[in-house]
Amino acid sequence: MNVARPQAVSSRAFRFVLLVGVMSFFADFVYEGSRSIIGPYLAFLGAGALAVGVITGFGELLGYGLRLVSGRLHRRGASRSPNA
Repeated sequence: MNVARPQAVSSRAFRFVLLVGVMSFFADFVYEGSRSIIGPYLAFLGAGALAVGVITGFGELLGYGLRLVSGRLHRRGASRSPNA
């Protein structure tokens, strides 16, 4: 029977949490960096000020809309969960 020692399990769990944290850091870094250059990039491609404003504004609207929908779905699922 292969029984893992508690120390080995906690060490693996710590490494996993640390790796997920590092991955999240780099994902946020890329996401925030790309969001900040969308406007200038569109202008570089020749888009006018109105087009840049509409495109970036629609992107923000879409992001907030998805947050609203996913938050409500999460609450609906959490209220059915026996541990909530």
